[in-house]
Amino acid sequence: MKLTHLNALIVDDSAIVLSTIRNMLVHIGFSERLISIAKSPRIAMAFTSDTTFDVIICDYNFGNTINGKQLFEELKQSKRLKDDGIFILVTGENSALTIRPILELRPDNYLLKPFNRETLKQRITSSLTKKSVLQNIYKAERDNNYEQGLEYCEELIAFHPEYFATIQQFKGCFLSKLKLYEQAKRVYENALDEGSFDWAQAGLANSLANLGRLDEAQCMIESLIDSAPSSTLYQDQAAQVNLISNKVPDAIVHFKLASELTPGNSERELAIANLCLSVNDSKSALAHYQNYIQINRGTFRDNLYMKLNHIRFLLYCASDEVNNQATLDQVNYLISKIPTEERTELQVDLALIAAHIAMESKQYQKAVTILNTLHDKNDFNAFPVIYHHTWLLDKMSCENEFKVADNRCGMLIIKTANETVISSQMTMCAEMKRRNTEKMEWLKQKNITIKQASSDYKQVLGAYLDIHKRCPMIKNVCMNIVKLLSVIWPDSMGAKQVLSIIQQCDEVITQLYTLDELTKNNYQNYYRKALLACKQADNEAKANFSYM
Repeated sequence: MKLTHLNALIVDDSAIVLSTIRNMLVHIGFSERLISIAKSPRIAMAFTSDTTFDVIICDYNFGNTINGKQLFEELKQSKRLKDDGIFILVTGENSALTIRPILELRPDNYLLKPFNRETLKQRITSSLTKKSVLQNIYKAERDNNYEQGLEYCEELIAFHPEYFATIQQFKGCFLSKLKLYEQAKRVYENALDEGSFDWAQAGLANSLANLGRLDEAQCMIESLIDSAPSSTLYQDQAAQVNLISNKVPDAIVHFKLASELTPGNSERELAIANLCLSVNDSKSALAHYQNYIQINRGTFRDNLYMKLNHIRFLLYCASDEVNNQATLDQVNYLISKIPTEERTELQVDLALIAAHIAMESKQYQKAVTILNTLHDKNDFNAFPVIYHHTWLLDKMSCENEFKVADNRCGMLIIKTANETVISSQMTMCAEMKRRNTEKMEWLKQKNITIKQASSDYKQVLGAYLDIHKRCPMIKNVCMNIVKLLSVIWPDSMGAKQVLSIIQQCDEVITQLYTLDELTKNNYQNYYRKALLACKQADNEAKANFSYM
């Protein structure tokens, strides 16, 4: 390998460091004319737009701009890294909070300042040799071509025992991506026969969990965490095992611990936001999504779709707030910032947002009309969009449409995305379906109660009020409540409380029933009688208070 033929790029905001590393590269064999320097990640991005570098040496910390980790992600996303090129991160901090994010990112190597030219040469040459040998495997991983990746692993393992651990790690990962968990388990077990690799232990726990051996997986991952509680790999894997076991709150705890150990992992923050949303913790979901936004300021993820998803998380939060006007105002402000020329391609997103705002503003007819139109067109192109639609259908009690949309949800999960994000999205679908199934079973039991107590109007009213509390937008339930309140009074309720229920029901009834349906049901007559009953109850309460 002739270093004189290689293009090198040094990225650092210190002129002294740039000069020092350039001199080191020249002394170890690089050609000075093939060495470029950049004082910021932005300048580095400009260099890589028209030059392909064999070696990139980049500092980790750049102050308020994107860091070396994010530059690496930018270059991978824009496919500006050579399959046999290397990216080396440099840092002057040796704390765990700095080193862990670097190791999680999996650069080709990293260096702690200060270092000498011999160390630099050794890291560069060893990394280049390894990357040259394994470049086809790295390319298969980048292209999500897992079958081809497995073939390359089989070809290389016999001739390059020095890279046994790396090849086996790729092989286990490819098999897991293909859901061949029994084969993956054997790969991890074989690796553990050769050494105590942490990735093999975590991979084995994952394989056991996916094979249904949940108790073994749980026991194994707990033992691993006990032995290395600061391992983000083990914390992440514990979260994955808990997701497979349907223990979502426990999974969130482990992901949060991993996030505390290694701040700045954007995929993990997004997964936590998704999982919090899946268990109806919208406030925590919003907080973690805002962490995700902060981490990705100025990166390729800082785009219009991130802003739209921020609006969605705000709206989920608004639905759980008693006084949500401030949140809705924030949503409207963010919408106003979307450029007019970009709105045409965002019609589905904006329509869903409009439906959500309409629901929160008690414009139920508008919300239902938008949701039904979107349902019929089925122009959803991303998971967050179809999930939002399905969530709103559930909230609006559009059960027939919900069943169809729920099936569509899983189809828009990008199977080649980050494993943590995929797992969180699958959990979102599963939890929403589980809650809806539980709700439908509960409604079935309430309807049985209503039929069995058909002559006991107070018991029937009580059942309908229970349904309305949980599902306030079922129009026939609202109609029956108003009819019953026109002739009987619920136990343990005051006039103001009953009046509020009547008003809530009236808002649903007058918007979701047609005029002909209202006339046929003689609704206005029942409504007036219910209001009159409230007035009489209020007068009686006042009279009793005066008498006392």
